[in-house]
Amino acid sequence: MRSRSVGHGSRGRRPYVRSPGGGLLSISGPDGVFYHLPDASGNIIGIIDASGNVDWYLSKPFGEVVEEPASSKYNPYRYKAAYRDVVNGKVLYYMINRYYDPEIGRFTQTDPISGFASFSFAASQER
Repeated sequence: MRSRSVGHGSRGRRPYVRSPGGGLLSISGPDGVFYHLPDASGNIIGIIDASGNVDWYLSKPFGEVVEEPASSKYNPYRYKAAYRDVVNGKVLYYMINRYYDPEIGRFTQTDPISGFASFSFAASQER
């Protein structure tokens, strides 16, 4: 396992731990260490503290947040374990090179590496 620090805007820097495969394992907050609970797709669906208290996140299939516990302030990683960022009151997920908008189920920019113009994250009959 390796430990890194990641910037969280005005919240300061918090160390997090990833598995050798890159999956998120834990993040440290002012109230201790919180462990990530991923689903089979790699989405963070909850966190557990050192006392065993579990807080679950309820999201729709494309990452829209339905219900968020108070402990969410310690965990900026959610959909596809991407960093959740609020830009001008809008929730976006930062996925390495560009932002993903869960409300529309699409990226907000073209891929800067491949230049691929498609903004879709995945095919959908719904959107």
